[in-house]
Amino acid sequence: MASKTTSQIGKLPEGISVRIAVYSYITENTQAIYAPALDLYGYGYTETEAWQSFELALEEYLTYTAENQTLADDLRRYGWQVDEDRQRLTPPGLERLLQLYPDFAETILSRPYQKVDRTLYLILNNRSSRALAA
Repeated sequence: MASKTTSQIGKLPEGISVRIAVYSYITENTQAIYAPALDLYGYGYTETEAWQSFELALEEYLTYTAENQTLADDLRRYGWQVDEDRQRLTPPGLERLLQLYPDFAETILSRPYQKVDRTLYLILNNRSSRALAA
């Protein structure tokens, strides 16, 4: 499985831990890894390559949102509930994700897949910030 990744994130309270569902499936002879709560994909010829690709996409996403300080707004756009005062992040549930992403709904209804829960640890340190994906 994928190793831990350190990345940049935007303005959110320190120490927030969130669980997201990540789906692994085969499409057109390619392994795909998809996190619908973030609308991020990774692809590869093997599952290991797909996880590496996914980790890179996650790192780039978190770096971009950190540099632009847009993570909270971006998560809201993806249907997350963001309560910065209470330090809570809630990703959208499966039903909402199926509504938001019809292609995702078709994928999990028409092909074998494996669901893995991932925990993202979002940590702020003064001016710099990072996220650890476990």
